[in-house]
Amino acid sequence: MTAPHLLFTFETFVSDELDYLVAQAKTGLTDEDKKRGVALLTEVYCGLLDMCYAQLLEKVNAKHPVKSLEEAHAILKEIESKSRHYMSWVTPFLAKEKVVKVIGYFDGMVTRPTTGTDEKPYARLRIDEKVASEGLIILKDLLSGKSQDIEKGIELLIKATDAVIEQLVEEPKRVMKFNIVVDKTLGGVIALLKGIGHGIIRKIGRQLPDDAFPTVAEHLMIFIQEEK
Repeated sequence: MTAPHLLFTFETFVSDELDYLVAQAKTGLTDEDKKRGVALLTEVYCGLLDMCYAQLLEKVNAKHPVKSLEEAHAILKEIESKSRHYMSWVTPFLAKEKVVKVIGYFDGMVTRPTTGTDEKPYARLRIDEKVASEGLIILKDLLSGKSQDIEKGIELLIKATDAVIEQLVEEPKRVMKFNIVVDKTLGGVIALLKGIGHGIIRKIGRQLPDDAFPTVAEHLMIFIQEEK
């Protein structure tokens, strides 16, 4: 039996690059491998922002065009750009053996696609069971039109995204055990970017027309999975 969880999918290149780095880690990473490892972590984080937030804005805007949605999407892309900048900044501070530990962390998390299929690599991530069960009720009510309380759906999205960030960003940061200056700097950057993301989504939620609510619910149900 699989407990309620978050299903986070990756682009195929993520598992390909991870497989390469796992093989390289067995004999020792080069400086170039280290850069590739950090670049991979960056793409995972940016993919998280894209899946959780940017794709939602694109879906809603396609059916209910609003200028503020386009502006929010542009801000999210700026957050991704800043993430790439800071991850590039931190690369020189990383010892190769710490990158090896993070590679191992992700290797144990990512399930590879079946050969010869169109499946994407994915990870099942933890989410509080109460949040998951209550969240699925909220989403089903929004999807059916039974509920018009979009704020609950938005807060669920934020909780789910924070759970993903904890496991895909903050836990790897702890594994790498940076010195106090780098650790506090990165921690502050993560908190700032999370706060900006939360603010954007809450603002958009208040501006959405009622008939956009099912689109929000459909998007969330892609990666909040029921117990099986």
